[in-house]
Amino acid sequence: CLESEGKHSFGPKENADIFKNYFSKLAKSLLLKLLQAPKIFGYSSTCILYRPFNMVPNGFKFSQTNVTTVTKILVNTHSSKGAGIDNLGGKLIKDGTQVIAFPTTQICDLYIKSSSFPDACKLAKIKPLFKKGSKPDPKNYRPISPLPLVSKIIEKVIHEGHKTI
Repeated sequence: CLESEGKHSFGPKENADIFKNYFSKLAKSLLLKLLQAPKIFGYSSTCILYRPFNMVPNGFKFSQTNVTTVTKILVNTHSSKGAGIDNLGGKLIKDGTQVIAFPTTQICDLYIKSSSFPDACKLAKIKPLFKKGSKPDPKNYRPISPLPLVSKIIEKVIHEGHKTI
């Protein structure tokens, strides 16, 4: 049961709509406070983005990866990690390491070379997680957004391979 605008809702669809509306308003207000980032990230676009803040850039460079690094990341994936919108869970990723390590390496290298991140890896299902207080009040929930595990693997590869200049 949730309450919105003084009315109680018991149906799953109505409750989902209440959370969607509440979390959307919350997200929009937070987005207004963020910088507008460029579509393609690189050294020059990042410098331009932060120029108004007089920040001195610490240079960095992304290096391509290798099968050994990707295999280590895949093997260290927690089996209990839940699946994102791609329905690939931690157990599947970990158990399939020997099969997916090489193609995953190639995919990561492609994204590093192109300085882009796939839009499909940015999609998430938003789930409400109860914090405390009155359960009917949507303000007492926080949204969690499980991203696809593939996106987390790409992020780890990039983190492992960046070098400060």
